Amino acid sequence: MATPPTESSDASGAAPGVFPYNMRALAIVAATFWGLAVVFAILPTQNPIPVPAREVVAAAEIDPSPRRVPIGDDARTVIAVFERQCMDCHKNLVTSDPPRNDPNNYHETVLMDHGLNGRCVNCHDPKDRNVLILRDGRNLAFGQSTTLCGNCHGPAYRQWQRGVHGKTLGYWDTQQGEKRRLECVECHDPHSPHYNPMAPLPGPNTLRMGVQNPEGHGHDPKHTISPLIRARHDVGHGAGNEHSKE
Repeated sequence: MATPPTESSDASGAAPGVFPYNMRALAIVAATFWGLAVVFAILPTQNPIPVPAREVVAAAEIDPSPRRVPIGDDARTVIAVFERQCMDCHKNLVTSDPPRNDPNNYHETVLMDHGLNGRCVNCHDPKDRNVLILRDGRNLAFGQSTTLCGNCHGPAYRQWQRGVHGKTLGYWDTQQGEKRRLECVECHDPHSPHYNPMAPLPGPNTLRMGVQNPEGHGHDPKHTISPLIRARHDVGHGAGNEHSKE
């Protein structure tokens, strides 16, 4: 049977003048917060975050669309103002015997600069200019020209198949949408495939690191302002390893 509280104790059972346990914990938490508030008020303000100047990039330089619009499977192109199929002229007006090594004046936009591959019939079927031809004699439509490029450019073709060479548009996760890899001729002119030198676009900037020197200040990675470079240096030199301090 519980005994009623006496004059020497309160309803909670604590002795007079002694805080209950929960009251003492609350007082400690309140005192801690007040102490932190005083410390933060005394400390100097945080140094400003170095933010480099924003790089201005022309919209055309980041346009994800194909660089070229190649001829389609219908083999239609503009010749002397009129849109025609290849065989509209090559069937009767222009002979392919012997094969030419340079385009005639009607091909105003064609500049042959493809290394040793300087003959039209290396890629175009001499009997039917509306299709392409492989080395084994098989025909391909113009839309299958990437397979033809792989006949000679094997390493680049295999890299393209794996997504290393070229440009891929759409979604990496095909469950969210279509992924489309641009064909060779959507970036390269098949008659003059090399690119002129291009300056790379500026890389991404981080807000808290400022302008980075890969070698660090004074070529000492320990003093660089980049935490990523410092971490790489520390790991390589055993920083944080108890055995390295012995």
